[in-house]
Amino acid sequence: MNDEIIDEVRRIRVELASEANFDLREIARRAAKAASQHRHRLAMPREEVSATTPRGDAPVAPVGAQP
Repeated sequence: MNDEIIDEVRRIRVELASEANFDLREIARRAAKAASQHRHRLAMPREEVSATTPRGDAPVAPVGAQP
């Protein structure tokens, strides 16, 4: 009985670790894509970027949407 529980806990841990690694890779991939698409904004001083960043009330296209 305990062996089954331990095996299940280990399986769940492996599954969660795999999902976390996928999430980190996906975040890195999206960040790299955004950086390559917005190099001009990366060169701006922070104050200018803040002034051009959409606020919560502005519609924002979903990630991966084509302009």
